[in-house]
This record gives sequence, structure tokens and C-alpha cells, in this order.
Amino acid sequence: MWRLRGHLRIGFPEPRLSQQLNEDARVAQPHQTFNLNAVPRYVDRVTELLQQKLKQSQLLALKKELMVQKQQGALQEQAALEPKLDLLLEKTKELQKLIEADISKRYNGRPVNLMGTSL
Repeated sequence: MWRLRGHLRIGFPEPRLSQQLNEDARVAQPHQTFNLNAVPRYVDRVTELLQQKLKQSQLLALKKELMVQKQQGALQEQAALEPKLDLLLEKTKELQKLIEADISKRYNGRPVNLMGTSL
């Protein structure tokens, strides 16, 4: 947790993020460090920026969870519909055979193959 001059505490859930911030702080230019110590408005701006980034990361985490739920729902729906699709394909093939037999019967037993209708 970081506390900037009595402002809101901001926690970082991932250690990689804090490592990145530490690295950025080491590389930061001297005037930024000076501004943190000397200019209260700069601290406020940095605090607001960090709060915005935290809010964005929380929104992205919520969106990720929502997408996982949608994916699971779609997979369940697919699993429920696959038997129906198999039955539909079977019935379609049976109907195609019946149509071929009927057409063949009308044309004196000639072989008939329906094209472009197979699934």
C-alpha cells in the first residue's frame, strides 16, 4: 500500500505492478521526485491518475469475469444443442433418401442423387 500525504491508500493486487512502479521510480527524472515532495497539486494529480488506472483495472477485471461467464454459458448451450443438431441431421438425411426414392419411382427406377442439399 502506498500513502501519498494523507491521501487515499491505493493497493496494488499484483506484485509485478509494484515491481514495475519501483523500476519506474528508479528511472524517474529528478524533477518528478522534487515535485512529489514540494508541490501538493502534483501529488493530487498523481493520486488521481493512479485512482483512474486502478478503476480501469477493476473494470477490466469485471469485464474479464463477465466474458468467462458468457463463454461458459455458450459452451453449455452448445453442449445442449449438439444432440438436437445430430437428430436434425439424421432426419434430414432420411428425408433426402425418401425424396430420392420418390423421384426415382416417378422416373421408372432411374437412380437419383440430390445435389447441394446434403449436410
